[in-house]
Amino acid sequence: MREEYRKCGDCSYEASDGVQLYFDAYEVPGNLEETSTSRDLVFLHGWSGSSRYYSPAVCAFLEDGELLRRSGVGRVYVLDIRGHGRSLYKERCTVARLAQDLKDFITKVTSDRRARLCCLGSSMGAAILWSYCEQFQNEGIASAVFIDQAPLQYERDDWRDGSKGLRTPEDLAGLRKALKEDMAGVAAGNAGCCLVD
Repeated sequence: MREEYRKCGDCSYEASDGVQLYFDAYEVPGNLEETSTSRDLVFLHGWSGSSRYYSPAVCAFLEDGELLRRSGVGRVYVLDIRGHGRSLYKERCTVARLAQDLKDFITKVTSDRRARLCCLGSSMGAAILWSYCEQFQNEGIASAVFIDQAPLQYERDDWRDGSKGLRTPEDLAGLRKALKEDMAGVAAGNAGCCLVD
């Protein structure tokens, strides 16, 4: 990636509960003028990921001059979600808390810029976006992209589109039990399923 796009590789902000959270930020020269079509992108990774997850996509996007010009994107933000990457962690963490972290981030980055935010979340990042919308409607977010995450993971009588491996309340109870008993083992198994040599 060309260095002129890099604004800050270790940017941080303090969440409302005092935890220090980190993100990378890139500015696109020529697209920073605020207009009615100005937009900034915010990337939220999934569970056990980090901001590095999006590095190939962000690099490709920033290298495509024509796409940049047409998109009107002025800034690109890639977050390290609480307890992931460089971001710190406190003992209790829920998806609702992670959505509050996103709210704190949005408050920080929109204090000096009025560009419309487009948030892209994959897996748990999408769950954070769902929770954000539930708690704060779409305050500060002009558009959102939900990648690989349904609004409800398991099935109910009125919802049959849950995760293929997590279909019933019993499946959810089993996953909770496994996580409580051996979080490291579940994480290692998840990494083995997700990472390919």
